[in-house]
Amino acid sequence: MGRITVFAIDGCPHCIKAKTALKERGFPYTEINLSLYPDKRSDMLSISNSFTVPQVFFNETHVGGAKETLALLSQWEDDWKKENGNNISSIKEALWQRYEREIASGSDPMDVRLQRYEQEIASRSDPMDIRLQPSTQPPVTIEPPLARNSDKDDIPLPGNNHNNNSMKWSVVQMTQWLMEFLPRSNIRHFHVTHQNCFRGSDAIRALLLASSSSSSDTKSSSSSISPPFLPMATKQDAIDFMTLLQDRYILFPVHHAPSSPNAIPKSIPPFKDSKSKLYRLTCHQYPNILNSYRIWTDRVDPNPHNTLSRLSSLLNTIRSSSLDPTSKDGGKHDLLSKARQHPSYPSFEEQMCELQGINLLSSHHFPTLDSRVAFVINLYNLLVRYAHIKIGIPVTNLHRASYFHRVAVQLGGGNDDDNDDHPHPNCVFTLNDLENGILRGNRAAPYTLGNLPFANDDDDAKKQSHALDPSDVDERIHFALNCGAASCPPVKKFTPLGLREELRIVAAAFCENGVHVDEERRVVTVSRIFQWYRVDFEMAFRRCCQEMEKNKVKNESPTLLEHDTTSSSLQKDVGILKMISAYLLQGDKKEALDRMIMNTNNNNNNNNNNKRHGSIRLKYSEYDWGHDASKFKVYRGYTDVLSDKTPINSFLSHFF
Repeated sequence: MGRITVFAIDGCPHCIKAKTALKERGFPYTEINLSLYPDKRSDMLSISNSFTVPQVFFNETHVGGAKETLALLSQWEDDWKKENGNNISSIKEALWQRYEREIASGSDPMDVRLQRYEQEIASRSDPMDIRLQPSTQPPVTIEPPLARNSDKDDIPLPGNNHNNNSMKWSVVQMTQWLMEFLPRSNIRHFHVTHQNCFRGSDAIRALLLASSSSSSDTKSSSSSISPPFLPMATKQDAIDFMTLLQDRYILFPVHHAPSSPNAIPKSIPPFKDSKSKLYRLTCHQYPNILNSYRIWTDRVDPNPHNTLSRLSSLLNTIRSSSLDPTSKDGGKHDLLSKARQHPSYPSFEEQMCELQGINLLSSHHFPTLDSRVAFVINLYNLLVRYAHIKIGIPVTNLHRASYFHRVAVQLGGGNDDDNDDHPHPNCVFTLNDLENGILRGNRAAPYTLGNLPFANDDDDAKKQSHALDPSDVDERIHFALNCGAASCPPVKKFTPLGLREELRIVAAAFCENGVHVDEERRVVTVSRIFQWYRVDFEMAFRRCCQEMEKNKVKNESPTLLEHDTTSSSLQKDVGILKMISAYLLQGDKKEALDRMIMNTNNNNNNNNNNKRHGSIRLKYSEYDWGHDASKFKVYRGYTDVLSDKTPINSFLSHFF
């Protein structure tokens, strides 16, 4: 019996789209998951000559990716309609007669679309190519997390024995309950609007009301969380409990809150039952810092890559369940009502806070440069997808600039017994800091007038040590980072041991799909990424030339990467094109590009009076800032990530 084979990876929206199309039509398939069986990637590359997923095979016939698969399935349906009309019963009858003629045995498929499957696939023998067989290697597994310190981390409920675990709530349970039961609002105080806060007196009143409700075994009609048993007879009992929550960093006084998670002040005023005292839950204290749901006091996994893998897996689960069937192609996500309301979303937000204890300078966490680079790439891609759910999606250029300079993550901390040579600074890194500050070696982002991410001031001094040395910068990171736009490279997982090979593969895949060569018109159209980060590719080209010059063998034939006689901007363009040629591993596109480059060099050598004769025209395609969300919150400026607003902030938010 024949078989459909689908090469896919976890969390890939295009893979989900292709597999969903097959499932809807009742077509069984065999999935080869490259996330679990990375050894099969080389088989996929050799048999499909493609780097992207999914790759779909009908027996040994290569169909292509999701787009080609959906097109073929639509063609099959059109064929049925042309042959038998739109009447379902006539289609079934005609196809069944064809099935009887061409297939001697087999059960009657319930769906008419299975008839074509039986003809084209199931009636044939299994594919003989060993590369289409499932892997014989054990699957890659994510190490289970270390046990949580629930005895120390959970919150004891008032009036109970603190050693009794049944009378404790986790930080997530307590935070979610407080979010529903405390009377939060935006309160104006001395020309400053404090967002998502509550008065001390209102909190005590709400707590006593919850206590009376729990004692009478009732539940608020507007709440989805049952209140815990809170035997509070007096106001002082409620004040003591709120003081406990403050001591456990579940909430802070608005005017004495730390500037960032883990930057806890030495002394915090005790909780007061006062109308003039304002308080805020920690989960609302730092709207721009994604991993600030709580102050992390639990254990930290010694392998940060395992932590990130678990977080990515959980986010993939949340996003997979948020697919919006009402969207145009069924492949977009409802980030408002589905992702944010997913039962696992609060747990994901809390687990994100473990990143507060990861120190990028720790030799225990990151023993090699590749380990650190792979972590930052994976972290960046995770944060962007998370930010789309929590903070929203920018839709204008000005708001995009604000977005990447405001959305941040807290890193640093670490354990006191790490014995690292480096201190453990608590740093808040924006998305711009991660990409342009760390991965690009503190280079200015596009359109920022040369402003460096890590300036020479006190605030950024401790961040500068995190930046890569310029000689360690790998320009191929631009084919690995995904900012959430449709024109971005797809999200992949990068590993410490295979980072350079993985970057080679994603660079080849991006150029194969995103570079268009017109040899007749001598025009090469490339992504805007090559324009925005031109300095990175030019420096990489110079390094390659210097390395080849150093290792050059006498009488060796020249290669494309060697210096040529072209000059000024043309020489720079040719340098970019030579790097693209180096990224492309094989195929007609690479051969055509190589011929164009060689002709340009020859023409410039032979026609000194006409340097532009035979030159290549480099064009940049428009960047598609679209996204994969059908319902989402719109990011409208930096006041969206402020916990305290002033009139000036509100005015400037219309522009930034």
